Amino acid sequence: MADAPAEPVMPEPKRKALDNKLRNATSLQDVFQISCKFLSRHFPVKRASLATYDAARDSFTIEAVRIGSRYGFGVRFRLDGDCTLLADVKTERITLVEKYPYPDNCPYFESKIILGSDTRAVALIPLSSNGRFLGTFNVGSTDAFILEHYVETLFVDFSQALSRHLAK
Repeated sequence: MADAPAEPVMPEPKRKALDNKLRNATSLQDVFQISCKFLSRHFPVKRASLATYDAARDSFTIEAVRIGSRYGFGVRFRLDGDCTLLADVKTERITLVEKYPYPDNCPYFESKIILGSDTRAVALIPLSSNGRFLGTFNVGSTDAFILEHYVETLFVDFSQALSRHLAK
């Protein structure tokens, strides 16, 4: 097994600049794009998506998708809240990294969006505000080991920024 990658080194001025970009973003789409672009500089992000949660309907809606370098907004792909990859994140409120060496065998309907032949693992990051579950930020990569490592070190800022915009 390879050694763990070094902790991401971000000088304080760059971290502050990134924080300001995220805080000053005018839309959820801006925050999503800033997040995806930044993460792509640190590891191979092949897919990313943003799913919002509707508690009244107990359903998720995939609102934004990035596949490769292409973005799609207003996707509106609705999923039943219990029959989805995202259900455990909703219940547990913790970040999950799921490994799929053969993504085509994933039993969940949304796997074609969240996963694909270009991904081997996905991080499902919960978004919440004031104790209310708002949705998930999902990142797929070819490298499960690196993804697991970066889940705890890079995703916190992005989940907070996305949560702020979803809570509006």
